[in-house]
Amino acid sequence: PDPNPDRTDPSMAVWASCGHDYNYSCPMTFAKDAQGRCRAPDAPDVYDFRGVGNCANFDTSRWTPAMKEVFEKNCHVTWPCIGKVYIASSAALLGLAFL
Repeated sequence: PDPNPDRTDPSMAVWASCGHDYNYSCPMTFAKDAQGRCRAPDAPDVYDFRGVGNCANFDTSRWTPAMKEVFEKNCHVTWPCIGKVYIASSAALLGLAFL
């Protein structure tokens, strides 16, 4: 393999080739709000796809792994890789700063 892969090619990203862990409530970069809904961290309009529904604010509490996988493909979001730890920053989501 090339030791210096093209970082502009999305297919070369780690998340493009790993199995995804749908045990997480929210996709990567999303965090749960006070109501338990997943929320996009920045520019929620980026996740507004016509005909798909709300990709920026959603509740996965009753979703199966298969439902999360379909949502992932339709909304262009990514769940963490299996075996990796991912911690979303609710502080960033809420715009809070801790000193």
